[in-house]
Amino acid sequence: MTRQEQATVFVIQQPFRDLDLSPALEYGRVEFLLEDTDVHPRERQLKHDTWRAQAEMEFRLQRFHGDRDYLLLLGDPAAIGLATAIITKLNGGKFTLLKWDREQKKYYPVFVNLRKGAH
Repeated sequence: MTRQEQATVFVIQQPFRDLDLSPALEYGRVEFLLEDTDVHPRERQLKHDTWRAQAEMEFRLQRFHGDRDYLLLLGDPAAIGLATAIITKLNGGKFTLLKWDREQKKYYPVFVNLRKGAH
């Protein structure tokens, strides 16, 4: 697989505490939609103006390829909701997210298809 074809795991936000994301590397390289520099540390929870965070996520999600990339829902719930709304709009309601299995200690893919009449 060429570098251009390599899958990416788009993580919504960097974790507040140390969290081992190495199990996600099984699915591709990790890229954060919101870096620490995108949201002031005091406002890591998007409780005020979300415009800057939305613009940054939209810019980064332009590179999301629905047939190979993944969304890892980690971070502030408001940022997670915003990111899923953006990816739904950009990718026609289809995307794959990674869900953590505590017992297996690994992620597994969950395909989401919000298109009308889709199964």
